[in-house]
Amino acid sequence: MSIQPILACDRIGVSFVDDDGGRLVAHYARTGYEPVLLKKGCAEDLAGSSLERVIASGTPRIINDLERYAAKRPDSRSTAILLREGVQSSLPCPLAVEGRNVGVIFFSDRRPSAYRDHDIRLQLAIAERLSQAVEKAWRIERTVPDGPLRVTCDPDLLRIVAVNLVSNAVKYGRAAGTVRVTVERRANGVTLRVWNDGPGLPAHQRSRLFRKLSRLDTPELRAQKGTGVGLYTSWRIVQLHGGRMSADSRDGEWAEFRVDLPGGPAPR
Repeated sequence: MSIQPILACDRIGVSFVDDDGGRLVAHYARTGYEPVLLKKGCAEDLAGSSLERVIASGTPRIINDLERYAAKRPDSRSTAILLREGVQSSLPCPLAVEGRNVGVIFFSDRRPSAYRDHDIRLQLAIAERLSQAVEKAWRIERTVPDGPLRVTCDPDLLRIVAVNLVSNAVKYGRAAGTVRVTVERRANGVTLRVWNDGPGLPAHQRSRLFRKLSRLDTPELRAQKGTGVGLYTSWRIVQLHGGRMSADSRDGEWAEFRVDLPGGPAPR
């Protein structure tokens, strides 16, 4: 995985504390291997666990011998499953936003003794921003129709468009807000909508949205770093695909970007 030059990692997992604060529930995993056995929905009680102490202390913990750790905690179902995946080392890092404990991100490796003290220092340096990004990402609501969507396109270029629009929605949306990603099948193509609640887009400035190096001039938007290149690049990619990108907004409430793409040929 792309994080490996910075941090030893064959597996990244994200778990969130449930609403009553008593359990940690797995929500996401990305690995550099197959099969993945510890799946979404796997839950562990926090009371009396080492993860409860990790979350309470706000400090990552190095586990460089997972087999030895499991021998001391035979009731840990998730540890047993990770060993079956071949994981030998783990670095659980607490996720907290504005003093709220929201979960744990687990960096894991199939080699023993993969982590060192400098990895803890790295995680502490980025902890708040990482927690905000993870929590926001989980609040993304997705609606995608069943079945194939036919579009004649360069998938790598369209991935750039989708990532840029979602990243902007997370970046400029409210801290505790929602991002909605909707894909709609139309008779003559496909529509992608990315919506977020937040400061919105001033109507008198929207004509500048898709200009190269242009940024809207509002206090909320100026507070976020940006170059204005990403949105222009996305608009240009959509244009090259024969599509259209547009924006709608209610000032001070929400913003939505829409991409309309022509459909591809029907299968023979």
